[in-house]
Parts: sequence; structure tokens; C-alpha cells
Amino acid sequence: MLEEDLLGVPEAVRARVVRHELLGYGDALRTMIAMDALLLVNSPDPADRIFVPGKLYDYLMARRPVLFLGERGDAWRIVEETSGPGWCFTYDELDGAARVLARVATERPPDLAPAPMHVPSASFAPLLDALA
Repeated sequence: MLEEDLLGVPEAVRARVVRHELLGYGDALRTMIAMDALLLVNSPDPADRIFVPGKLYDYLMARRPVLFLGERGDAWRIVEETSGPGWCFTYDELDGAARVLARVATERPPDLAPAPMHVPSASFAPLLDALA
């Protein structure tokens, strides 16, 4: 989040934002794994329905539930398939997202099952077959 972005949010929110120096990928992944859940925010623009942030794949590798905020589309579908239907919300459903955050704050959700796209036998098998 950029400093100018922070200026546009209420002081109560700004006071809770903690900024850190850049982390290497290994440290970032360990940090994601340590989290109770991870947040993925897409734009409310309907054109973003086809946008899947690369960060989502890092989140799936961390195997933590993902709370998604954005339009129903490709990223929504991936989060719903991996975290479950109760983890995706539009900008008109902020109360539902707040309820999930409150639940996560009181009880750590279980780890996600490995995403099929990251299971080595599925992701590397076609390549290994082609090389054989």
C-alpha cells in the first residue's frame, strides 16, 4: 500500500497498518504460512473478473484460507474451489467479509488441502512424460 493510498482511508485504519521492508520470497512464504488467513482484494470493476493476481498462487502454496473481495470471476472461482464458498465477497457484501474476519480472529482455520495445480505429480507429470 502506498503512502498516498493510506491518506484516503480513515485514521482508525491507518493506525493499524504496519509497513515492513521487502522480504525475500522464502521469508515471505514463511510469513504467509504463519498467518491465520490471507486477504486478496481485486478491483470492483467488472473488467477485473478475468484478472487473477499472481499473489493468489503464492497464497495457495502457503495453504492458508484466502478471504477474497472483488467481482465474481476467475480469481473468485479459484478461491471458492480452494478455501470454500464462504470466503468470497463482493464490495456489496462487506458485512459477510467482516464476519469471516471476526471468526478467523477467534479461531485459526485449518490448512487448505494442496491445490491440484501445485501437486507435483499433476503439475510436473506432463513435462516429465514429454522429456521421457
